[in-house]
Amino acid sequence: MLVTCINKFSEFDKLKSNWDEVYQADLHSNFFLSRTWLRSWFEVKPDSWLILGIKPENSNSYIAFFPLGVRITQKNGLYLFGDLYMGGNYWADYT
Repeated sequence: MLVTCINKFSEFDKLKSNWDEVYQADLHSNFFLSRTWLRSWFEVKPDSWLILGIKPENSNSYIAFFPLGVRITQKNGLYLFGDLYMGGNYWADYT
């Protein structure tokens, strides 16, 4: 298995059909894990984001995605990673 870090909107946009395929196959998916919701949420939220994509070594298609949010804090001019949380909305019950 290969794990890829996706952290640019251009990379995320290229995943539309693959994301939708994985989303449809997941019995536990909900609107807040849809590409449409996540793309919109990542645009307006103040924190950084990334998505871990997992695919078999000899495949171009991902089989799983794990969206994450990264809250970065600054103290005394130093940037520190404060929190790593599931992407989407950290107030949502699925996280």
